[in-house]
Amino acid sequence: MRPSVLLLLLSACGSPAKPPSPSAPLAAQPQADAEQEPKPGDKRMVVTQAMMLAIAAKTQTLASFVDAKRGVVFIDDSATPDEDARQPEAPSLKCGAQLTALVDQFQTKISADDGVKAAREEGRLRCSNKPAPPVCTLAAPMEWSPALHLVFGVDPARGVVLRGIVLNDEAGVNSDSVEKTNAAEFATIETLGAKGCR
Repeated sequence: MRPSVLLLLLSACGSPAKPPSPSAPLAAQPQADAEQEPKPGDKRMVVTQAMMLAIAAKTQTLASFVDAKRGVVFIDDSATPDEDARQPEAPSLKCGAQLTALVDQFQTKISADDGVKAAREEGRLRCSNKPAPPVCTLAAPMEWSPALHLVFGVDPARGVVLRGIVLNDEAGVNSDSVEKTNAAEFATIETLGAKGCR
């Protein structure tokens, strides 16, 4: 085919379609969990980033996810620099006044300027429902700053219920070690939480 005929054909067909514009950065895209959000009056059966943002904004509270009869297990596996070395407390089930103080402490942490909103903007906020248990994590921003895991269960009558709060040093630790540590901690939450509050 002669070049002049080829040019005539191309001009008749119009200019090629523009390639799709690149998508917005991940942090700027709306969360794909919107369809998992419960309708008003429905029980929440999954954990989502939108739920965590609502807790941070206090349109929902962390306390609203607590079953006072069951309590919440607290595990602090975070390390500290040598000059601030301390013995972390043993994993324990918090009930009564201790439970209230724990939940208030972490509501404040979640709602702080460097809490959930900052973690979301920096791509450090993750929520997963499978494999169980449902967990929302604020990954550590730097060394000596622990990751925060909120570990939930699903109660058929109430929906999502907070079962445990875990602080872990995970910055710079390989993912296999983190997974093994988390699995052991989640099992501890199940064991300690099974007895409930008296």
